[in-house]
Parts: sequence; C-alpha cells; structure tokens
Amino acid sequence: MATFQELSEAIQKGNATAAKEMTSSMLAEKKSPEDILTKGLLDGMEKIGRRFKVNEVYIPEVLIAARAMNQSMEIKARARESRSQADRKNAFRNCQGGPP
Repeated sequence: MATFQELSEAIQKGNATAAKEMTSSMLAEKKSPEDILTKGLLDGMEKIGRRFKVNEVYIPEVLIAARAMNQSMEIKARARESRSQADRKNAFRNCQGGPP
C-alpha cells in the first residue's frame, strides 16, 4: 500500500516507474484522484521547486521529476476516462430501462 509521501518522494527522485505503480495502486485502492494529485504528485513537484530555488537541484533534475509526474498523470487520466465511459454505459442502460 503506497502512501502519498512515498509518491511525493518518487516524483522528487524522478522515479517514473515507481510513481506510475504507486498511482495505479492508489487508484485501485479507490483513493481520490484529487488527493493523489495534490498530496502526492503536486507535493513532490512543489518540494523539487523549492530545492531548485535554493540551488540544491538543477534544471535536469526538475525536468526528470516533471517527466515522472507527467507519466503518473497519464495513468490517472486513463483511469478517469475508463470510469466516465462506464458511467455513460450505465446511464444509457438506465435510459433504455435495463438493469443498472
């Protein structure tokens, strides 16, 4: 079970593989996509941004972290898209008088 802190750290380290796995796992655990975004992904980018401001990291590290976040966002977007498709199918069935 991944935590938001672990996801944030994976983003900061630029570990895209771990970040994608954690994002998928959190979505499977029914954690809120908003929480995944704010408490995990954006938190990691905020921290890497602070470190960049004080010259602890440089542009390549920021770009690597951004790439890891972007790949995790793709997982989140695909999950949201599949959920909305399922919702549309259920709405169509309900309109047709079928079982929900």
